Amino acid sequence: MIGKVVVSVASVLLLVGVAIGVVAIVNKSGNTNLSPQMKAVQGICQTTADKASCVKTLEPVKSDDPNKLIRAFMLATQDAITKSSNFTDKTEGNMGSSISPNNKAVLDYCRKVFMYALEDLGTILEEMGEDLNTIGNKFDQIKQWLTGVYNYQTDCLDDIQEDDLRKTIAEGIASSKILTGNAIDIFHTVVSAMAKIDAKVDDFKNMTSGIFTPSDKGSAPAGKEATPVDTPVADPDGPSRRLLEDLDDLGVPTWVSGADRKLMANAGRGRRGGGGAPRIRATYVVAKDGSGQFKSIQQAVNACPDKNAGRCIIHIKAGIYREQVIIPKKKNNIFMFGDGARKTVITYNRSVGLSSGTTTSTSGTVQVESEGFMAKWIGFKNTAGPNGHQAVAIRVNGDRAVIFNCRFDGYQDTLYVNNGRQFYRNCVVSGTVDFIFGKSATVIQNSLIVIRKGNKGQYNTVTADGNEKGLSMKIGIVIQNCRIVPDKKLAAERLTVESYLGRPWKQFSTTVVINTEIGDVIRPEGWRMWDGENFHKSCRYVEYNNRGPGAITNRRVSWAKVARSAGEINQYTVANWLAPVNWIQEANVPVTLGL
Repeated sequence: MIGKVVVSVASVLLLVGVAIGVVAIVNKSGNTNLSPQMKAVQGICQTTADKASCVKTLEPVKSDDPNKLIRAFMLATQDAITKSSNFTDKTEGNMGSSISPNNKAVLDYCRKVFMYALEDLGTILEEMGEDLNTIGNKFDQIKQWLTGVYNYQTDCLDDIQEDDLRKTIAEGIASSKILTGNAIDIFHTVVSAMAKIDAKVDDFKNMTSGIFTPSDKGSAPAGKEATPVDTPVADPDGPSRRLLEDLDDLGVPTWVSGADRKLMANAGRGRRGGGGAPRIRATYVVAKDGSGQFKSIQQAVNACPDKNAGRCIIHIKAGIYREQVIIPKKKNNIFMFGDGARKTVITYNRSVGLSSGTTTSTSGTVQVESEGFMAKWIGFKNTAGPNGHQAVAIRVNGDRAVIFNCRFDGYQDTLYVNNGRQFYRNCVVSGTVDFIFGKSATVIQNSLIVIRKGNKGQYNTVTADGNEKGLSMKIGIVIQNCRIVPDKKLAAERLTVESYLGRPWKQFSTTVVINTEIGDVIRPEGWRMWDGENFHKSCRYVEYNNRGPGAITNRRVSWAKVARSAGEINQYTVANWLAPVNWIQEANVPVTLGL
């Protein structure tokens, strides 16, 4: 019965999304002579960022069936991304043997992320099937994958340092970015309609007539126009669609598998005080002294099975591991744990400024491309220093990452939360410029954020979020129940060295600071504009219920918001921002679902 209800809701979503669009078109233009196919096309395209491109893509599809139209749109997007991938290959070929190491590195990286985008889009098409009525509770995951497909394309552009090459690639992949953005908007409309309208499928059988009957629950009151679709009918970042009413004694939903519950609790430093062996059996053990199966972490990662339905558990014994670790996309569900964040340390010194042939993304000491990554009791470092500029300690590119009791130390771009949904708890993050940044839905709870002293004359910014689509993408950084302090070297100069909570990297940059102790290291203005851009006019920067001398808001910049009530920031809680949250609860880490 539950499954049948979910299917019906999915049907309602599609029909409601199209019906609202048709009503908006009819109300605005009065044109009721459109064919059923074009009414459906324009209804689907009504809320997309590039309506003309959307309509042009769907016009040749001879159907008014939303299932066929949306699937056709996804296939067109797939074709456009394939062409963009081929374009980057051709561009590299045209540059010949004279190509610089940096340009070759970034184009190689572009090739990789386009491959990832096509893999995820293939998965989306497979999960969608021919009938979207069967999509059910896959909806959130599909939209998350779609967001990733968009992010992969922007990753390519963001890593290019040379202006001319960036312009060339941007023009060459413009079509696939537009189509992917429109695909996200289409799914976003469906989510919005679901959140707002409660209606039966039968109510929309005659949707192509362009009007609602007075009995429809979704209709406008008599004498008033229906709400146009280009004004979202509901905020999709509102309450989670998956309810948490069926909880066990530990507060975990009863439908959650117990496989991962014990991992976080039992992994780590053994008996109190740090002694003793871990209480779970690792798949592989890494030890510098040869007491494990491997001496390097990368060897253990390589040994984990591809596309693993279970967990590959790697215990990294105490030691300093000087290596760059790359977890490929196919190596999913890896759980690494050490013997303490100061005892088990993975460190490297690759950077954009000091290492030839290095991009921001490839500078990472640890690079996680796969889904379902978990880590506990490990330190991640990039020791390139402030002269290295972009130098990432860890880049997490996969969905559903849970990281607990870890350290991330670097200077610029320390923690790259680049894609998917990510949750951090009881961690330490240190750096100077944009040292928590990316394009993901990330929540950092109960952690210590340490601002370091950089080069002379350099200012510090804690965050730099990369949301460039707005409400249709759930992307943004949430800092909750944390402390923001200077390190010992900066403490004496904290009032003269400028430090800010963040700056808007992209047009709709989103950062929220909740219930956090902010030291006087943060300037009274709180936030800084991105030099040369006007993103501060459209970003979403919100503070709520913070404390400490740096939390006084009477001199904050005018474009940042100070929330006065819990309702204003409820959408940024773990339960809503990272929903559905069973993947966090399965990990059995402490988590605050609300405020």
